[in-house]
Amino acid sequence: MKDKKKLFSSLYSGKGFYITAAVCLCLIAASIGVIYKASKNLITEIAYDTNTSVPFATEQAKADKKDEADPRLTEKNGDEKDTTEATTAEAITDSPSTTKKPPQTTAATTAPEATTTDFGNTSYILPCEDEILKDYSSTPVYDETMDDWRVHRAIDFTCERGTPVYSVGNGIVTKVYADTSYGYCIEIDFGDFIGRYCGLEQGTTVKLDTVMKKGDTVGKTGELPCESGQEPHFHFEVLKDGKNVDPIDEIR
Repeated sequence: MKDKKKLFSSLYSGKGFYITAAVCLCLIAASIGVIYKASKNLITEIAYDTNTSVPFATEQAKADKKDEADPRLTEKNGDEKDTTEATTAEAITDSPSTTKKPPQTTAATTAPEATTTDFGNTSYILPCEDEILKDYSSTPVYDETMDDWRVHRAIDFTCERGTPVYSVGNGIVTKVYADTSYGYCIEIDFGDFIGRYCGLEQGTTVKLDTVMKKGDTVGKTGELPCESGQEPHFHFEVLKDGKNVDPIDEIR
């Protein structure tokens, strides 16, 4: 214990005091140096972070602004819009019109009538069971009603008024009309030709578009104004390609 007191006493007296003070100053200086260096590094790092963060934010803002103002993006969007509009326009142009023009109608003409429908006719019958009063003639014959000479493009069958007449084959009624010269008339398409029944009683005949079978009743005989000077009869014509032909040549 006494030795320790002597030691401290020697340190604080004479040269020992100065040595101890020098050592303390060195330690204090060293501590200050360490603290200064650490502070300087810290300040540098803070300054570095501060200096670098500003340019980074600035560059990011510029990049965002560049993306918004990039003409390529504007051009692309414009192209897409134009393409969409063009596609829509093409769709509208290519789509069929919903407005249809009414079909054009043509007036009836005297063009030859084609008889190409096949009704399965392999044979025909006479339209009337009575005898022939006047045959078909392409040369003029005497006409009792008109008291002159003229061609007779039909066959007249002797029969009383009200006598039934028949369909000479399978066919369809294509015309029903009244004529001032030939009375009430019916036309039937038989495929190979058209049969014209003249001078029938109105109201006892078949209607338009009626499908006929061979032997079906077409109507009953009535008045025939242009041949009223003859005895009662039935007037039957045959037309082929729009022209009168001899009915016997087509039926038999």
